[in-house]
Amino acid sequence: MSESEDIGVVYVNGNKMDIYGKEGPNAGKHFTCIYHLENGKLSICYNLMGDGYPEGYDTSLNPMYFLSEFVRME
Repeated sequence: MSESEDIGVVYVNGNKMDIYGKEGPNAGKHFTCIYHLENGKLSICYNLMGDGYPEGYDTSLNPMYFLSEFVRME
């Protein structure tokens, strides 16, 4: 395992995810997220505090929200 590799558990319920870090830099942390998948694009908005799910995908008003977007390559 490299120093930046994370191992954990993800629970999905509807459009919400709970990520629990087990090994690596995020071991012992809990992140709450919302996600949306449409037309090959996956958007995940993380609440790095883990104290509630983000209301939307705008991170500009909360520095503890982190948005990741992934596009499927064909």
